[in-house]
Amino acid sequence: MKRFKIPETGNNVILKSKKTDDYKEIKIVEVEDEFYAIELATGKSLKDNSETFIGESIPDLLGCLQNRYEIYLEDDSAEMELP
Repeated sequence: MKRFKIPETGNNVILKSKKTDDYKEIKIVEVEDEFYAIELATGKSLKDNSETFIGESIPDLLGCLQNRYEIYLEDDSAEMELP
């Protein structure tokens, strides 16, 4: 079984929607002790409807994201086929 590696601040992460075949590439950033997912395509924080994904820690942020996305570290993306 492959262990999940927790990304660090500044790491890029690929998110695959659980509902569609859409992918997003994000960077995890820390601002004033809160963690955000910044979309690389837009430079804006990732939102669900009008609510921004925010975590008190990286695992907390990933917990919010995993409800809507499959999470891949950029190192893992070589193993999956991107469209």
